[in-house]
Amino acid sequence: MDNRDQFIGQSCTYVDPVGVEHDALITAVHGMLEDGSEPWSVNLVWVSDDSNRTDQYGRQIERQSSCVNAKKAGQAQGQFFQVQI
Repeated sequence: MDNRDQFIGQSCTYVDPVGVEHDALITAVHGMLEDGSEPWSVNLVWVSDDSNRTDQYGRQIERQSSCVNAKKAGQAQGQFFQVQI
């Protein structure tokens, strides 16, 4: 059974290429881990940490696509996400 949709909108922690953690939301799931318990690769969105990135709607958002699960982080080259359980 493919349970990708249950992860859309779920919070996670995204670690960027320089090691900074961001609270993020999953917007798309591209595949599941072998055991089907968590996404393997996702698209993410988070509120920018940069206070200069503000517009008439408030703080701007940032996106990351095809981000790999921390359980597969060896393949992620310094950026990955962790599902918050």
